[in-house]
Amino acid sequence: MAFFEKIDTLKRLDLLIRTRQMGTSESLSKILNISQRTFFNYLDELRSRGAIIEYSKVTKSYFYVKIFVLKF
Repeated sequence: MAFFEKIDTLKRLDLLIRTRQMGTSESLSKILNISQRTFFNYLDELRSRGAIIEYSKVTKSYFYVKIFVLKF
């Protein structure tokens, strides 16, 4: 994946997490057109930048525990 495509996908993932418009890792990876493994790698990338991300089984969505601003 090209550098700018990765940044774009990370931004889209960040927006989905912030607005809690997500689903399972499987459904989200389909929305973002990436593999599930890549999805988890992107979550790890956000976490390495300081994001605290959890998953709610009730709402079936990922969310930020604390306010997080994605910076490049």
